[in-house]
Amino acid sequence: MLLAVAAAGIVVATLLAEVAHRLSGRGGGAGSSLLESSLLESSLLELAQIGLLLAAVLVLLALVIHSTWREAVASRRLLTRQAALEALTGGAPLSGMLATVMRAIEAARPDLPCAVLVREPGGATTTLASTPGLPDDYVARLIDLAAEPGEGVVIADARREALPEDLRTVARRAGMRAIWVGPVIDAAGEALGHVVLQRRRPGRPGRRDIEHLIESTRLVRLVLDHWRSEEKMRQQTHILALGQELAQMGSFVFDPVSGAVETSGNWRAHLGFDADTPLTVDDIFALIPLEDHPLLWAADEKHRRGEPAVIDHRNIQRHTGKVLHVRSCGVQLTDEQGRPGKIVGSVQDVTDLKQVTLALKASEARFRDLFEATPLKLAVWRLARDDFVLESINRASVAFGGTRIIDLIGIPLSEFYADQPWMCELVRGCHEKGEGVQVERLYRFRSTGEARHLNLKFAPLPPDTVLVIAEDIDARIRTEHRLRETAERLTEAEVLAGIGAWEWDVRPDVWSFSDNWCRLHGVETPPRTTEALLTLVFPDDLDKVESALDSALEGGACEVTHRVVDPGSGAIRVMKMRGTPVLDDAGQVIRVRGMVLDITARERDEKALRETTELMVAGQRLGRMGSFEYDLNSGQWSLSETWQELSGWSPPPATTEELLTWIHPDDQETVRAGFQAMLRGENRRLEHRVIHVKSGETLQLRSFGMLIHDDHGRPARLRGLVQDVTEEKRREAHLADNLMRLAMAQQIARIGSASVDPRRRRSEWSAEMYRIFERDPALGPPCLGDHADLYAPRDYAALRDAFDAAIKQGTPFDLTFPLHMPGGRTKWVHVLGRPASRRGPAGHVVHATVQDITERKRAEEFREDMERIMRHDLRSPIAATSAGINILRMADTLTDDQRQTLDMMELSTRRQLSLLDLSMALYRMEAGTFDPASEAVDLGAVLGEVRGELAHLAGNSAATVRLEARGRPVAVGDPWLCRTLFTNLVRNAIEALPGPGLAVTIDLASEAGRAVVRITNPGEVPPAIRDRFFEKYATSGKAGGTGLGTYSARLMARAQGGALELDTSTPGQTTLTVTLPLADAAVSPA
Repeated sequence: MLLAVAAAGIVVATLLAEVAHRLSGRGGGAGSSLLESSLLESSLLELAQIGLLLAAVLVLLALVIHSTWREAVASRRLLTRQAALEALTGGAPLSGMLATVMRAIEAARPDLPCAVLVREPGGATTTLASTPGLPDDYVARLIDLAAEPGEGVVIADARREALPEDLRTVARRAGMRAIWVGPVIDAAGEALGHVVLQRRRPGRPGRRDIEHLIESTRLVRLVLDHWRSEEKMRQQTHILALGQELAQMGSFVFDPVSGAVETSGNWRAHLGFDADTPLTVDDIFALIPLEDHPLLWAADEKHRRGEPAVIDHRNIQRHTGKVLHVRSCGVQLTDEQGRPGKIVGSVQDVTDLKQVTLALKASEARFRDLFEATPLKLAVWRLARDDFVLESINRASVAFGGTRIIDLIGIPLSEFYADQPWMCELVRGCHEKGEGVQVERLYRFRSTGEARHLNLKFAPLPPDTVLVIAEDIDARIRTEHRLRETAERLTEAEVLAGIGAWEWDVRPDVWSFSDNWCRLHGVETPPRTTEALLTLVFPDDLDKVESALDSALEGGACEVTHRVVDPGSGAIRVMKMRGTPVLDDAGQVIRVRGMVLDITARERDEKALRETTELMVAGQRLGRMGSFEYDLNSGQWSLSETWQELSGWSPPPATTEELLTWIHPDDQETVRAGFQAMLRGENRRLEHRVIHVKSGETLQLRSFGMLIHDDHGRPARLRGLVQDVTEEKRREAHLADNLMRLAMAQQIARIGSASVDPRRRRSEWSAEMYRIFERDPALGPPCLGDHADLYAPRDYAALRDAFDAAIKQGTPFDLTFPLHMPGGRTKWVHVLGRPASRRGPAGHVVHATVQDITERKRAEEFREDMERIMRHDLRSPIAATSAGINILRMADTLTDDQRQTLDMMELSTRRQLSLLDLSMALYRMEAGTFDPASEAVDLGAVLGEVRGELAHLAGNSAATVRLEARGRPVAVGDPWLCRTLFTNLVRNAIEALPGPGLAVTIDLASEAGRAVVRITNPGEVPPAIRDRFFEKYATSGKAGGTGLGTYSARLMARAQGGALELDTSTPGQTTLTVTLPLADAAVSPA
């Protein structure tokens, strides 16, 4: 500011001097004017000089003030850095160091509160220190500004810039407007954190503010670098101490000048000293036995020569008196001038290692004694360069291999076993893998040529030795071979017989079993105790098994049949167990030996036989049957229980004469002759009547007999069955009666039936079918093409396609067409086809009916002619009425009520004409002569008009009609026919609503290139008329219904190239779907 004032003074002085110079330049003025000008000039020059002098003073004053300010700033910076250095040397935690530095930063610029955000090694940013004047919630929200590491942020005005709402709120509460964030980055470029400066007035940072922010980040970086270095040092020190403790090691520093000894804490505790007790050389020597002091003196001599020293000595544990074996390593340090200084080193407790070494030496001595004394054959091979040499053998090896083997000590392995290289591979493999190897091989001795079985074991002895142990097992191998052969034969016998052996050693309660016993019981590890054995027994049989074992303990027989449970599969097997006790000299049972026999298959077969017998008896009762057997030698009859129930005999007859009294008198001779034919093998079936012994009812029986021959081929017995077929005979008679009535009904109704079986490629016709087609029944049913000349080509193709679809796809069909009979006669038939529900390999069996409807067709044609005449006659008076209404409408004197009446009359006449036109159109559609208009029809507009026209009908039943259009499909059709079709369907849907307050939904969409309209109402079509819903005159439950609505609707849809389908798949809902062809995009709707 002072410099600016000085500059302004210089400018003013310059202007005054310029003015004075110009005044002096004026010449030729009056004397008084000249005098005044001189005085004015003099005054202006003096003022200019004074201004220049004042400006110079102000410049000097500004320079002094600026110099003083810079010294103050430098002093503040020095104080701030001094505070940072003091924080680093004070040993305070990170939060304390940052708090000290921040107080110094705040003292340098009290107008800029500061906060420090430290970035942890894991990447999360957290607030570790902040100015005490800043609220905690405000400092916590500053973390959002430092989300990106290594980037600065400048917010000139926290109230105006885009900030998170919660940060803006806490900043307003803290009174902070400007927020400046500077990154703290170490020398390697890693982001350590951020320094945040705040100011209570808005604005961007100036040069002085930026310098202050940079200085603050430098100081915080210094603190964080120092803290991370110390933290890393502490971690390394902790790891070193932990490693020393795990290895039972310690470190020491010895000062030869003062005699002071410093040791690590873990070693001090290991020797039994307190942590705070100072140690001297005498303290250390007092814990070392006198015998080991010379070792320390020798180490000291090495230190004096500048050599490292490693000695093993003993130490006495101060508290326990335990002798410790210690290994010490030390080296003497020198200063920069090469003068000897302190001795530093490490110590380790090697007591365990010493004990292991002593034990190893003792073990080696014992091994040598055992090596010589053992009866096993031992040989030691030691690695020498790339081969092994025989180093030693024991006395057993000498005796086994002959005295000459002792002369082979030192021979290479490859030479010793040149004829048996597998031995070389085993020795080398044992050494290379460092693992023991055991093999049983046939070994051939070179001295005698004899081959014997040896059990060879190879054991590695680190670092370079392999011990080979040989055991002669030739006798054992041969014995085992014979035992295995015997055991295999025994096992085969047990497996074939399903037998397992067992033995129970009673006193120790130990069981042993054969392998097949384990296999029979499904166990891999056999039970060893009685308790374990009983876990395999089926729970219901435990008492029987325990009782049999108790009997064996008393010297009796052990025999029981019981069930066992396979532990793996849970299957139940039946075992027959038998055992014999073995007695000692005192007559006490010491063991029990025995066998088990698996009788599961036998029990299963017996059970199956019992079940089969029971099923046979049950089947005989169900089928009202009985079995018999006649012995040709004795002439006696054996009759089953069901035979007795069937006949009512009790007891049953035993001879043929007694049996014949049961036969109906009229059939006795027939039965006698049939029985003799059965005995000769000429007849096996006989039908006759019998009289029930108790009820006296006459029964119809069918008898079957089969002759059984003995081993010599002679007839021995006659076995057979008798069956009560009384009900079957009654049903056959009833069926024959029904077939006769069906034939009469078909003849009266002129309906014939046929069945087509694609598998047998033939059909069956009823008698009426032959009469309808005027075919001779002697020719049998024809093929479909046999009567092709009776059909029009189009009708024949439709009938053939319908049968193909029914056979292959199970599609029913309904056709009506004329037959062109001989002589120019025409016969109309109505054909219905229904495929069977189950499809066979060749397709569905199709059942069809053909009805001669010629008379009905003539009646319909007559009625249609009458209706056509009536429509023509009715149109004229209706047209006259419409013309009269138009004439009356021209009068000027009509009231509003009269005009409304005329409108209603005109609407009624238009509707009558529409009905007449529709009736005529339907007639033409049925006749195939209708030619609809083909225009583009906006279905949305048509449906909207229909909805409006039927609004009064819906209102009468409090119903609603909803139109839901997806797009605006345009169909190709007849506009009048479309309007009539949808008016008919929507009116029927409204009238079919089951109650008031319901809705009819019209859905309009385009699907697969077709315009689709779905009309849905909550009512359900009765199941009885669903299959004939679109048939003419089909109606149900509608008063005054003619059954022409849906019939005419389908005709109108088909006439326009569309279709109408019924969907009742959703319970409680009926949907009618109309599909029409879509118009091209270029065709505009009418």
